[in-house]
Amino acid sequence: MGTVFESSKVPLHVWLQAMYLSAGSKKGISSNQLARTLGLTVKTAWFLSHRIREAMRKGDLAPFGEDGGAVEVDETYIGRSAECVASISIAARSICTASGRV
Repeated sequence: MGTVFESSKVPLHVWLQAMYLSAGSKKGISSNQLARTLGLTVKTAWFLSHRIREAMRKGDLAPFGEDGGAVEVDETYIGRSAECVASISIAARSICTASGRV
């Protein structure tokens, strides 16, 4: 009760994917792009994006940091190394696999 998931028939994994895409995009994501990416109707994507934006809006919430100070966040790279992603040949892929950089 009182959450963005209230009165929604959308599965939780779709909500989490939509939240990830919305939060991970520097300029935001349109409902059309969300629909294409997640395989939803535009109406459902619009519903999700509006609920997510409402949850992310500034409100009268308690501050996160110590005594209301700033919270530092670092970017994290998860996935293959840049050398393995750039390599296309089968030999290069086997090198990346053998070195554990998959």
